[in-house]
Amino acid sequence: MTRLPVLPFFPENPEFGTDPSVPGLPGLDQNPLAPTPAPGVPTPPSSSPNGGQSGSSSGGPIVSIVENFRVKSILLNPALTSHYICKFKPPDAASSFFQSQEGPFPGANYSIRPNQELIELSCSEASLPGSSLMTNEINDDHTGVTERHAYRRQFDDRLDFTFYVDHDYKIINFFESWISYCGKEDNQPDLNNRNYFYRFNFPDDYQTDDLYVTKFERDVFGSALEYRFIRAYPINITSMPISYDSSQLLKCTVSFTYSRYVRRVVGANRPTEPGPTPIPGLPSIGNPNVPPNFPQVPGFENPQFGTAPGVPDFSGPVLAPGVPSGPTTSGSSGTQPQTQPYNQSAGTGAITNVEAAQEAANERALINQQGSQNARRTVFDPTQEGNLGVTLF
Repeated sequence: MTRLPVLPFFPENPEFGTDPSVPGLPGLDQNPLAPTPAPGVPTPPSSSPNGGQSGSSSGGPIVSIVENFRVKSILLNPALTSHYICKFKPPDAASSFFQSQEGPFPGANYSIRPNQELIELSCSEASLPGSSLMTNEINDDHTGVTERHAYRRQFDDRLDFTFYVDHDYKIINFFESWISYCGKEDNQPDLNNRNYFYRFNFPDDYQTDDLYVTKFERDVFGSALEYRFIRAYPINITSMPISYDSSQLLKCTVSFTYSRYVRRVVGANRPTEPGPTPIPGLPSIGNPNVPPNFPQVPGFENPQFGTAPGVPDFSGPVLAPGVPSGPTTSGSSGTQPQTQPYNQSAGTGAITNVEAAQEAANERALINQQGSQNARRTVFDPTQEGNLGVTLF
């Protein structure tokens, strides 16, 4: 047998080149459609259409062609402005005041669930907060250069919310009660006095840390952007013009001030949908939230696969029709049935040997009566080999 020599490396392929990552193996580092360079002629460096070098050695972006499907997957999933929810919870120190205001001013008590849902869902316009950096200008360090160094982060001074006013004016009553609590207007009859005076509450009593604006998208159960405002309280309720012109929705705009905000990304998990309510007397099958509850039927050993009166028990060995079960023998492991020869023709529609012999005798008697001594008939004769033979009468 001829042995081929083992090469230490593969020769370089002039069309595909060699793979530098795997020594000795041909690679695909060259374009197979490119022209083959002539021997001795250096390959010119690749360049972009505008004459510059392709790529960027300084870390800048590389000019390349972006496929349409990548553009669609990146740009065709924008955030929308119409999916958000707000929360306005007054401070706990003012809970007793808001409860006392619920009587004369319906909607003032935020702890009542219907009032809370009305205020949160009636917010038709809101805004995400912004911030900026305060800088110090430096002019004397470098010639002709003006530097600005940041030294403080400054937050916006207010946040505006617009609400649809309901039929019972609960939206107006809620925010008016909050501003009244800031001025400690807790005695309603004294407000009608021309010489009325007031003294404001302490800031910790009317400022809240539970003002939230959460921005989400249409899928709801993805990631959401949550803003929490620290030391917030209402400072302004804008006037609401009314007129005899064509009727429009009455809107109320409330301005809040705050010290700062905290931003975080939250995730909303899809809630588990409750299963159907089980019907009394029926097993609760198919509802993973409710354990199975099978009814107790008299005569059943197992509510799923047991036996009932009049129903045969299939737990033992299956016997063919007409085959009696043999006597049992007791052993060390319990009672075991004795082995009995199996009747292969039982249950298959075949006839036994006794029946075949009787049938053959009847056939012979019938032929003798007809006087056909030379007739050739095929009968089932158990004396013949294979239980099938041709008998000549």
